Amino acid sequence: MKQKPTILKIIVLIVCILLVLIAGVYPLSGGRVLGGRAYPGIRTGDFTPPAEGSFQPGQGGNLPQGGENWENLPDMSAIPGGGRGNFTGDTTLLNQLQTQMKLLQLLQYTVSGAIILFGILTAVGVWLNKKWGRVMAVITAIIVLGYTIPTMMRTFVTLNLVEGIVKIVLAVALVVLVFILAKKPQPKTEAPVEG
Repeated sequence: MKQKPTILKIIVLIVCILLVLIAGVYPLSGGRVLGGRAYPGIRTGDFTPPAEGSFQPGQGGNLPQGGENWENLPDMSAIPGGGRGNFTGDTTLLNQLQTQMKLLQLLQYTVSGAIILFGILTAVGVWLNKKWGRVMAVITAIIVLGYTIPTMMRTFVTLNLVEGIVKIVLAVALVVLVFILAKKPQPKTEAPVEG
């Protein structure tokens, strides 16, 4: 006889799926699913191309006005590379920053992949009523908490803080619900009747 899934089991699965989507898939999508911009300080209305439609570099648009005389800028040819982005000097700092960014990106991919993997294993284990499903839930929650809490400490953007709080609440809820689900009601034992 098959056992029907309980409401609590379905709630655990929904929490697990939400956690995988928010903590695993959302960061892999660039974090722009909820309407975020790729470059947060740039608005699309900051630039209007020339009316003719044939834009050439150095022409038109609404360039900043006032302050400096753009025609009388100093000759940049004295700067190595001509001041045009062809810098040929010491690029050690730039290379270090590029390496750090690549390592952080690799870390994000690894953590997101681990959350997705362990989240799927949690869902399967909970569905099948296996003990290792609870273990996977704890591992998933530890990964989410271990990556989310330090990230929240270094950012003060409201959307990022809300996202971090949601991840923490879902991770804690997953563990609590999995262990509530694991407690099975004890069958009532009747005292033997003497007589």
